[in-house]
Amino acid sequence: DRHCTKKSLDLLEQNYSKIRKQRAVYLRAALDHYMHCIALDAGEGKYQGAIYRILHLWFGQLEESSLDGEPDPRKEVSELLLKRFKETNDLSVFTSVARQVLSRLDERETERQVQQPMRVLLAKLLQQRPQELLLPTFYIGTLEGKKNAAKALIDHLRKQADFAEIVTQTAQLKDAYIELAKSRWAVALGHIPEKCTVSTNCKKCVSTGAKAELKKFTTTSQNRAGKLSGINFRRTEPKVRVPTVAAPADPGDAEICVVSFGPNVDYPGGVTFPKKIVCIASNGQHYTQIVKSEDPRGDVVLSQIFSLVNVHLARDAKCRQRQLELGTYNVVALGEKSCVLEFVDNAAPLGNILGSSTNKETYNKSLHGRFGPPGSWTYFQSFKAIEQGHADDDAAGNGSTTAQLAAYNKVCKHMPPVFRHYFAESTRSAPEWFELRLKYARSVAVSSMAGHIVGLGDRHCSNILIRETGRQRGSLVHIDLGIIFDQARHLPRPEQIPFRLTRDLVDGMGLAGTDGVMTRCSQESLRVMRENKYALLAIVDVLLHDPLESWKISNEKRQQKGDDNEGEESFSNIEGQDSVSNIDARIIRKTIKDKLEGLVCGELLGVQGQVKQLISEATSPNNLSLLFQGWGAWY
Repeated sequence: DRHCTKKSLDLLEQNYSKIRKQRAVYLRAALDHYMHCIALDAGEGKYQGAIYRILHLWFGQLEESSLDGEPDPRKEVSELLLKRFKETNDLSVFTSVARQVLSRLDERETERQVQQPMRVLLAKLLQQRPQELLLPTFYIGTLEGKKNAAKALIDHLRKQADFAEIVTQTAQLKDAYIELAKSRWAVALGHIPEKCTVSTNCKKCVSTGAKAELKKFTTTSQNRAGKLSGINFRRTEPKVRVPTVAAPADPGDAEICVVSFGPNVDYPGGVTFPKKIVCIASNGQHYTQIVKSEDPRGDVVLSQIFSLVNVHLARDAKCRQRQLELGTYNVVALGEKSCVLEFVDNAAPLGNILGSSTNKETYNKSLHGRFGPPGSWTYFQSFKAIEQGHADDDAAGNGSTTAQLAAYNKVCKHMPPVFRHYFAESTRSAPEWFELRLKYARSVAVSSMAGHIVGLGDRHCSNILIRETGRQRGSLVHIDLGIIFDQARHLPRPEQIPFRLTRDLVDGMGLAGTDGVMTRCSQESLRVMRENKYALLAIVDVLLHDPLESWKISNEKRQQKGDDNEGEESFSNIEGQDSVSNIDARIIRKTIKDKLEGLVCGELLGVQGQVKQLISEATSPNNLSLLFQGWGAWY
């Protein structure tokens, strides 16, 4: 028996070794052919999907180890890609994934061989797309274990006469943005936090609408003006593109570069005390930006995924006919907790429109304040009622939700939806009203489906904007994208809904509600995403295995969402775990894959069935009643 068992094991090992060798051959062939596609593409972007497949295969191989007696597969793949990167002249199509390559930089001597193709690729990209890649490279240079590698890339570019000035200007701009992000509003307003008797850190001394001079935002104790106020590239030729402006559609078009900044800073409101500034560009236009001191990586990740979804929506005839498109905005990471974001002009938060305010004067100007029937509740009354429902069920224990559901139904009875009046007030004719409402319903549909796929949570009224002017008037833009990959299901008050589709949002769709345009456009959007699931999964694979990414919810973020249980564990929030583990990555990928295949509770659904199920979950009073009161589920 032992002899037979040993013989069987030897045979299995031989077969396994043979399969691994065949796999290595196929892997090299696949990478070689994908790179051949890139070379033929010559920067036109026709083979965009090949980029994500290359990175998926490349990075996946880097995480494997060789068996005894086998050649090192990492060495073979690295040699192949190094040769291809050197031979291919135009590698600009890799710009969209350059951040993931940058995050793999490693200074360890043992990793030198696998690092060579990365550094050759990044060196070429910095020369071909310096505007897009210099700021991300400077950002990587602030992280431990990558500083020298990033500095070497920047210094190599700086030594070339054609790029010396753009590197210098980018470094100045980056340092100035970071100083502004770290500066405190209280100091700029002239308060002395140590002597303030109003509140800790003068938090209550800074109210929405506050304004201060840009030069007063500094991190030094000396009477020195802030660095950003000293930025003035008029004296030399402006070289650095405005960070929040997209690249020109035609490579031959002139770049929109930073010249200087407006003299004042506004406080738009927010728990992280952001700064709203105006960037004056070389084309004479003014671009509004938000500078924050918080981790921007969730926004950056979702921007990449949403951009890829938009590409596939634009290629589909039915989606193109319906003009289905996700609203996006530009986010640029500057430091570990510093970023600059594009301010979405001419857009208003749903909370401002509907009346998510405890201020009586502000509430009376909102739709609920003006169109609510006599005797209807205010936002504050509704908030307190839902809060009491949570408290009653918590006191009862045993996982009871009876009081929460009763409180939610009572609030809904005293606050009928009024969002339909927004479209009547915003238009002057029936065709204009119909077009605006149609644009809105389509936008809700596509953003809901995409948000469900990536597990986007924390969709309270202040995190959803509606555009009020321009070509995209009536469409939604989701902001504050930090809670993704279904992390919201692990909050103290778990979100059991796939996306926000509350009574007021449905009210704005007209008499048909979700049974009209919303359902049809949801089906078309989801169909396209399911048909292109491998392309979406490829970018998800790259992002999930990004060693810089940390998908857990920080204690600060949990406290903002009403967490009183900091010790509570979940797969996405484990004490001492700074980055997603391989197990977590597989769980997240499996969840996204199931959504793209229509697998719901072990049952495989078609597109229509899946959409119907999702809408049912999103509008269920049982699910909505469980949400944190600050989410405003009754709106």
